[in-house]
Amino acid sequence: MAAIDIVKKHYESLGTRSIRVPEWDNLEIFVRPFTLGEQSELYQIQMDPKRSQFDLYAATIALKARDANGTRLFSDADIKQLMGYADQVVIERVATEIVEVSKVDDLKKSSETT
Repeated sequence: MAAIDIVKKHYESLGTRSIRVPEWDNLEIFVRPFTLGEQSELYQIQMDPKRSQFDLYAATIALKARDANGTRLFSDADIKQLMGYADQVVIERVATEIVEVSKVDDLKKSSETT
């Protein structure tokens, strides 16, 4: 097996976790650990002086929130809608949970292999 296939197999083995959002009609969001590409995309937002932490929260949700089949729940175009029509407290909490779920998955799998 090629090295890249081993790397991809490991990522696939990390699995998916879910988050429920009671304020959004109990919507269930599925989340996989962050990839370097996703982290890079969010880092660019974070480092842009014209953007705020709230842009980062909305982008995190749009980028990472999936349905049970792995399809994105929100498009890039939905980010403005999330910024303009969603409760800030809920957006911040969901984005934080997405980040924490990814960290927990990474830590759990790392500890299982060491």
